[in-house]
Amino acid sequence: MRIKAIRMLVMILVVCSLISVPVFSGKLSESMYLKNQHPKKNDFYYTWSVETVDSFGEVGHDTDIAVADNKVFISYYDFGKKDLKFARLINNEWSIMVVDSEGDIGKYTSLALDSFGHPHISYYDGTLHALKHAYFNGIEWLIEVVDSSGKVGLDTSIAIDSTNHIHISYHDENNADLKYAKSIDNGWDIEIVDSVGDTGEISSTTLDKNGNPHISYSNRYDFHLYHAYYSDNKWVIEKVDDKSVLYGSTSITFDPDGFVHILYYDVTPDHFSLKHAYQSHDGWQIEIIDPYLWGTFGTGGANIVFDNLGRMHIAYFDWAWQTVNYAWKINGIWNLEIIDSPEYGIYVGAHAALAVDSKGIPHVSYMDMNNLDLKYARKTGYSPGVPTPPSGSSRGKPGKTYTFTTTSQDLDNDKIQYGWDWNGDFQVDQWTGFFNSGETCEISHTWNESGSYNIRVTAVDEKGLTNGYHLNEIGEFSFWSDPLPITMPYSFNRPLQFLELLFQRFPNTFPLLRHLLGY
Repeated sequence: MRIKAIRMLVMILVVCSLISVPVFSGKLSESMYLKNQHPKKNDFYYTWSVETVDSFGEVGHDTDIAVADNKVFISYYDFGKKDLKFARLINNEWSIMVVDSEGDIGKYTSLALDSFGHPHISYYDGTLHALKHAYFNGIEWLIEVVDSSGKVGLDTSIAIDSTNHIHISYHDENNADLKYAKSIDNGWDIEIVDSVGDTGEISSTTLDKNGNPHISYSNRYDFHLYHAYYSDNKWVIEKVDDKSVLYGSTSITFDPDGFVHILYYDVTPDHFSLKHAYQSHDGWQIEIIDPYLWGTFGTGGANIVFDNLGRMHIAYFDWAWQTVNYAWKINGIWNLEIIDSPEYGIYVGAHAALAVDSKGIPHVSYMDMNNLDLKYARKTGYSPGVPTPPSGSSRGKPGKTYTFTTTSQDLDNDKIQYGWDWNGDFQVDQWTGFFNSGETCEISHTWNESGSYNIRVTAVDEKGLTNGYHLNEIGEFSFWSDPLPITMPYSFNRPLQFLELLFQRFPNTFPLLRHLLGY
């Protein structure tokens, strides 16, 4: 009964998504008043270069992106003409070509580069109901059928190992299986990875340091997150998240320490969210990156990548705001920002894909549903990260000076200035000078009245860019750091001065009285 109920729920949500009006989140409504100084820019658009790549017809579905040697490659589906298309950026000039057009061709594209920098695309042939592989050999595109045993090739994902062998995961619709194909010298080695129930949807593939495949995916009977990996000549399958209801897409990768990371959408009713599951020495851990995707039912488009310095980057389609978003983690804090937003309420960001180049610069391809175009965005600069929560005393007394610290990092290594809110009214009461990126900011403050206060801090770099927003301590989006509460219990007026002198003369006496007076 539970399985049937979940299936019915997903069907209802899909139908509702077709008729619903986009609902925009109200969580980012907290104002940040910058008293005494105003940043030159506090808009994330200043840190992204956005352009339309292909506006001919109805294009941009199922995009994927790869970058190498200052070149950008994008595969995508032309759902107007039902063709597989490919765009390439070399020397700041885009060239666009049709790769395959025999029938309804090109859904579920996945793109990877071999060691020669040549692109390989896995995709679904809707006419032959087959999995296909297209690759450019430096002169021309070559196309081959990988698997045609029924209706196969949906939800493809491709990876290429160090010996240029191709690995593809995909869904077999006829048999409801997760399948895997690997290129060999005389063709393809194909096997079933998981055949329990109706499984193998929204798969994503990556390879470990030994070239063994790891696949993230879901199914149609419990909609949970699964991880399959090849070890000791057999497939091992584990359930990673049995609390979520998956939809749209998954994305899998490795961090520099060899731990698996998976990004995915959870469409649990009333709690649509973007989640991140990752391995640790203590097993699988799960965190929520964006908990406010409720409002409309979107396409897939969530991707996670590590750069050469071990920094984590995420791009995703935000269903609630109808935007394409970017997230990066520094000092344990997820920083979120908007890459592109709709002009007329019809969303951008569908089918978003992410790649990071050798310099650590993110590149994103996605669909503009308003104009039915393929778009591309490149990161051109960073604002500072959300500062760490202030550190210092949590109790004190009026008239006494206390020291507090925080820090932030700017991936452009710009100097950072900090704005401190001392009384919890979300106004900057005091600005510091500039500190180096990653340097600890130390500042002192004195309260003249008793009371309880929340100390917060925000950051602005030398270009005038303010930090991004994050999920704060109460689960709302905020441009401010999480607070440090501090209490000033009593004011020491003249009648109590003798007690203060007594405490100074005999520091170990009257501990209860000291506690009550907050000394």
